[in-house]
Parts: sequence; C-alpha cells; structure tokens
Amino acid sequence: MSVQILIDRLAQVRKRERTVLLAAGVFRLLLALTALCIGFFLLDWLVIVRLVETAEADRFVRGVVVAVMLGISVYVLWHSLLKEILRELDDDELALRIEARHPDLRGRLISTLQLTRRSDSVILTGSQELIDVLEEDTVLYSKALDFFSIINVETLKKVAQISLGIFAVTVAAAAWKSDFSKIVLKRLLLTEVSYPTKTRIISVSPGGAVPRGNPFTVDVELDRAGLLPETVTLQTRPATGGRIISYPLERDETVADRAVYKGEIERVLEDLDYRPIAYDAKWPQWERVTMLIRPAIKSLRLEYHFPEYTGKGIEVTHAGDIHAINGTVVKIRIDLNKPMKEAIIEERYGSEQFETRSMALTTDGRQANLEMRIEKDGGYRILLNDEKRLTNENPAEYVIDAVDDRAPMVKITFPARDRTVTRFANWPIRFEARDDFGVKQVVLKYSVLSPMDLSGDIESQGAPIFEGTYMEGNIEGPGDKEVEAEFRFDLQKLEDLRIDQHLFYWFEVKDNRQPVPNFGKSRKYEFTVRSAAAVRELLNRDRDDMLERIGSIRWKEVDNKRGVDKVRSDILDEENEKEEEKKDKSDEKKEDE
Repeated sequence: MSVQILIDRLAQVRKRERTVLLAAGVFRLLLALTALCIGFFLLDWLVIVRLVETAEADRFVRGVVVAVMLGISVYVLWHSLLKEILRELDDDELALRIEARHPDLRGRLISTLQLTRRSDSVILTGSQELIDVLEEDTVLYSKALDFFSIINVETLKKVAQISLGIFAVTVAAAAWKSDFSKIVLKRLLLTEVSYPTKTRIISVSPGGAVPRGNPFTVDVELDRAGLLPETVTLQTRPATGGRIISYPLERDETVADRAVYKGEIERVLEDLDYRPIAYDAKWPQWERVTMLIRPAIKSLRLEYHFPEYTGKGIEVTHAGDIHAINGTVVKIRIDLNKPMKEAIIEERYGSEQFETRSMALTTDGRQANLEMRIEKDGGYRILLNDEKRLTNENPAEYVIDAVDDRAPMVKITFPARDRTVTRFANWPIRFEARDDFGVKQVVLKYSVLSPMDLSGDIESQGAPIFEGTYMEGNIEGPGDKEVEAEFRFDLQKLEDLRIDQHLFYWFEVKDNRQPVPNFGKSRKYEFTVRSAAAVRELLNRDRDDMLERIGSIRWKEVDNKRGVDKVRSDILDEENEKEEEKKDKSDEKKEDE
C-alpha cells in the first residue's frame, strides 16, 4: 500500500527528532552540571569559606549546597532526557506538525492516515475507490516535501555550542589551576580540605586546659616557602559564642630554620576557641581552651570556745581574722567550691617559719575542719589542692590576735591620800575592783615601818607584810566583774603599833583565770602614827588654815561684787547719756521744721 510509504517516512522523522532531542538534553545536562560546579566553587570560595567558622558547620553547609545541586541535576535530567525517552510521538501528531509546516497539504496527510486506519478496522459506507485516490494523491504530493524540516536543529546547535564552550573553558581553567580544581572536587565530595593560599599554615599548637586567670601560649608555624607576614592574627571567642577578640602573634626570631609565631591569650576567664589567620590563610577549625576552676573557699566559719572561767558561750563568726583571749579553742570549718584532695593550714608566729597542719576533709572533699588553740599572736593561711593538683592562687592571710587576760584592777577610793592618825584610829577603807571575767578575791595588805626604814620600797626591804580579808572571807567563784566595798581598818587591834611608826596599806585582787590567776594591786597609802596631842595640834592648824582660806575667799567675793556693781553703774550712765543726746537731736529737728 502506498500509505506505508508515508508511515515509514514518519517513523524516520520520529527517530531523527528523538535523536536531536536526546542530544539537546545531554548538552543541557552538561551545561547544568558545569554551571552547578562553577556556582558551587564561587559560593564555596567567596562565601562559605569566609563566613562559616567551624569544620562541622562548613561540611554541613556544603552538604546542603550539594543536595540542592543534586536536586537541580535530577530535575534537568528528567526534563531533558528521561521525559523525552519515555514520550512516544504518534503518527497523527507528526502529521499535524508537518501540515503546519507545509500548509499546501491542506489536511490531506492526516486525512489519509486516519481514513486508511479506519478502513482497515471498520466497514466504511463510503467509496473505497475514493480513499485509494486520496492516498495515491497524498503520497505523490508529499514526495517533494521535506518532512525533517519540523525538527528544530537550531536549538540543538545553540545548546551544544554554549554547553561545549562553557565546558571547555571550565576544563581549561581546571587544568590551569589544577590545585584549585582538585580541592573543589574534594570539597564537593564533602572532604575536609582547604583551598591553597599564598600563605600556608603548617601547624597550630593544640588547645588545652589552663587554670582560671592564667595566660595561654599559642605557637603557629607557617610554610617558609609561602608569603610570610610580620605578625599573625590570633582570633579568640567564647566557647558559647560571642564577640571575637584578636591578639597579635610575633615571629620567634630564636627559631632560625622555621617560621614560628608566638603569642598568648592574656587571661583565660572562660572556655575559649581560637584560630590563627595569616594573610589569606585561615586555620580551618577552632581550637578549644578549657578553663579550669581553681580551688577556692566558698565560706569560712569560726566557732569560738572560750575558756570556761570566762563564762562566755560559744560565738560564731565568718570573718577569717581570729581575735580571742588566750586559751580559746577555735574550730575552723571551710566549705569548698569543688572536691579537694588536700587542705592544709599554715600557721606562723612572729618571725618563725610557717607550721603546716592537715585539715580533716569530709568524704566528698567539699568541707575541711580543724581545731586551733589560741596561745600567741600570729597568722595563718589555708592552702588547697584538688584532684588535678591545682592550688588556690595567692591564698588570703588571716591574723591571729591572742588577747591576754588583763590583770584585775583595784583602787582605794577613800581616804585615797596619806593621813596622820593616832594608834586608836578606826578608818573606813573603801575600794573599787574590776576584772573582765570576774573578781575572785580582794585582800587588804599592810606593813609597818619605822622612820629609819623609809629609804626604799617595802617589798625590797623585806619588811613583814600582813593581810586581812575583805568582809568575812575571800570572794570565791566566778564573782562580779565590778566590786565596790568598804573595810574598817581598826588600828588599835595592832598591839605592836607605836608612835612615829608608818603604816602602809593597799589592796591586792585576784581574778578567775585558770590555771594561774592574774593579780592586781592598788596604790599604797600611808598612816603616820602620832600622839593624840600632835594630831590635835595638826587638826587645829588645819582648821585655822581652812578658816583663813575661807575668809580670803569671802573678801574676794566682796571685791568682785563691788567691781560688778561699778560696771553696771557705768553702763547705766552711758545709756542715759545716749538717750539725752537722741532727745536733744529730736528737739532741734522739730525747731528747724
């Protein structure tokens, strides 16, 4: 049948068009892959490498970009190749496209195909002869027509030229910068590599741990074959993120055969990350410096247990300095900021060396205890060591102020001066005694000396000293802190007392201090023993002197009173004169008016 010629020609058109479309799809895919690789390089080199800080984040961002590239590639592959491979063009669609290209056919090609197809499958009511004539006419007319003109070869040429041109330039650039191309390929495969730079960092001192407040030294070695800067910049940032601080690293001139730069982070106060930058070279990852917390005392507790005789209860303070009376036991308790391996207390008294004692640690190592008996002035400090052998830097030194139990005080308040008396006098002797922690005993003591024995101190002369007790016996027990009392000194009971002798008396007091009490002594006063006539004469003379002084005082009072009266009179006269002057001036003014 002649219609088979048309079907064969349409099959040839279909085959060639598919070949053209598939070729165009291949070139589109090549163009897309080349463009994606170029785009990846530009994005990676200009953005990712410069903005992304950590190696993990760098790989993650590159992974996202590669995933997007794969998605775009699959999209292009589907629409440019797979979709065309799966699509089947039927004869009718090709016929319509040919008739659109050659309008002179006037629908004969599609009509011939459809009528012929229908005549083979159904019984037509029309004339078969007419269909055969149409078929022959269509075949004859279409011989001169180019069915392949419906194939768009220009698109294939343009896509091929563009894709091959860009691909060729890309290959040439990759061959020219083979080191870059290899790095791009590796980074495309998500390998941790960096682009080549003019300055090359060979090594960086690894991170580590450092006690809080200490410096951390960083060494950076550069490739001597590359471009060497005067200084290397060390960037630091908190491990939790935050503002970047830069430190300069200077070249170490002592290392002649290598390009080594040294510097330090001044004070590490928290966990830090750091990396060096030298010209266009940047260390690909951040190194970590971990801050170690030094041992420290969170709280200090001092519990004072005073000597029993003081009568004072337990006192607690959180101040480190110790101020306590001798014999006080101080229980020291410290709470620590972390578990400790060792806690030592160092004590020093005067110019002596420190004496060390270990404090008792609790099972968790977070508390230490020690008892200290206060016996002399000095100082102490506490040294701590944790499991990593870190110590508390510059431990505070505390003062130990050992207060002596002051001796009790006693004084005679009456008569409180020397007296001339007869041997039959009976004098009240009053006294006041006081002590910080109670007066235990007050004793009146006396000694009798002849005039010839007054050349020195009573104790130095070895004169016998006698005593009598305050009230009926000594003050026993803790006693009062202040005592006021009176003792009657009856001289006639001293049978051996003679005229012209001198009786010296004083009080001695004892406090509650244990085991050895403190003693205090009052001032010594003197009774000079005279005859009754001599004492009477002395009293009369004293009386006359007193009367004379009283008279003198009265005359002075009279003179003073006269002087005051005269001053008052002069003031009044002056005021009267002023009033008269004012009156005269007023009268003159009225006459003038």
